[in-house]
Amino acid sequence: RFADYASIHTQLAPYLHMMAREAVDMGLPIIRHPLFVAPEDEAVMGVDDAYFLGDSLYVAPVIERGATGRSIYLPNGSYVDWHTGLHLTGAQTIDFACPVGEIPVFLVDGGIVPMYDDTIETLSREGTESVVGPADVGHLLDVRAARSIGQSSTTMTDGTLLTIARSDADVLGPLYHGDEILPLAESLEALRDCNGCYLWDESLPSRLYVTTPLAENIVLTAEGLTLSVTNPAGQPRQVRWNIDLLDTPQ
Repeated sequence: RFADYASIHTQLAPYLHMMAREAVDMGLPIIRHPLFVAPEDEAVMGVDDAYFLGDSLYVAPVIERGATGRSIYLPNGSYVDWHTGLHLTGAQTIDFACPVGEIPVFLVDGGIVPMYDDTIETLSREGTESVVGPADVGHLLDVRAARSIGQSSTTMTDGTLLTIARSDADVLGPLYHGDEILPLAESLEALRDCNGCYLWDESLPSRLYVTTPLAENIVLTAEGLTLSVTNPAGQPRQVRWNIDLLDTPQ
């Protein structure tokens, strides 16, 4: 699995660069103890085997050799299992099953994680056509996000602003780009190639996939949901959103 996680690490470079910029500009650590993020939750005081990676990911590595599960305390809030899409409520300890080689990672409510396309192979500047680097996929962005009712945004190091706003518990189609209705994609594979389409995941009714048209600035709207991408550099970009719509915490 080393190669798999090395690839994921490379894909996460836009997110990690954002966190590094925050560390330089604001002094915020990239790896954060749960007490740093959820100081109101007294139970996090005893957590010494899990951490927030930036503000959008909660990581609870398995530290016992050969174990296929572990007990995890989730701080106050709402979460999505990165691997399965399972929605979880915080302020509780869960017994979490995970196969050997799979790190438990959770997307935080309100989190936005920009990533490179999964075809990227290196972050170095290279001139070999057979090797995929940032220059080859910089126009394409994969974004994982989770949102209950409310608004969240994040600014990438190149100035691109990603925003998701949810105003209603029931997000209803169709999805609009200006006055035009985006077409429904026939499959997840079709989402990779379309120039503006969307799809509800049939196995996860609260997950919405959206591929935006290639454009400098993009605003997509549906009843109860707005997605926007603002690129001050003026470079056309296509964004593939993968959004988990969470229940509003009680």
